[in-house]
Amino acid sequence: MENYLVVLILSAFVLLGAFYVHTVNQNIVQIKDELLHHGNEINKVKLELEWTRNELKQAQIEVKVELESTKKEVKQVKVELESTKKELTEVKIDFESTRKELTEVKEDFDSTRKQMNILRAEMIEKDNAYRKEINQIRLDVNALPEELNKIKTELHSQKPGFYVTLSSHTTLHQTQRIEFDQVITDVTKNYNKITGIFTVPKDGLYHFSFTMFSNGGGLHAEIMQNHQVIGKKSWNSQLRVSNN
Repeated sequence: MENYLVVLILSAFVLLGAFYVHTVNQNIVQIKDELLHHGNEINKVKLELEWTRNELKQAQIEVKVELESTKKEVKQVKVELESTKKELTEVKIDFESTRKELTEVKEDFDSTRKQMNILRAEMIEKDNAYRKEINQIRLDVNALPEELNKIKTELHSQKPGFYVTLSSHTTLHQTQRIEFDQVITDVTKNYNKITGIFTVPKDGLYHFSFTMFSNGGGLHAEIMQNHQVIGKKSWNSQLRVSNN
């Protein structure tokens, strides 16, 4: 009986050991499967890491290229900045010069305004003086008819008459007007010594006479009224005189 119990207990231990071994084997298989699965995942991770490393290398190269380009751009920006600083300095100098010029222009404008005010005052003063003169001239002009009437009355009361001669000997040509340029007497101032024409101041009876001397050769002279002959005198080489 005791042996039977021992065998039974040993059998139980054997069964438990077999069950434990089976369980352990299953666990080992499961662990192997998990390790294999993890190995695949690790390989995937390695591949991803390799791809990431390549990407990082490519990105590093691109970053270096961009960094070099950025450095060049920064240098260019620095150059442009220096140029801009110079231009700003020149602009500042031009601005200061322009400010000075504007100040001078303002001073000139103020001076011109003062001069214009002075000129305006002078013009107003002159305008007032001119107005007074114009008023005086108007008064004088209004008084002219009366003075003209007086002059006309005086002229009518005077008998017109004139006596003129030549200031020097002259050589005459055919149809030449004789202009007596030396006025001895002209009572009514109606003889024009430039044209040699006497304009009668009023209607009436007039007497004209003239004396001519020819130094050899013949001479013919006429007195004309409004382009019409009203008297003439001729000399020939035999000193014969003809009056008409």
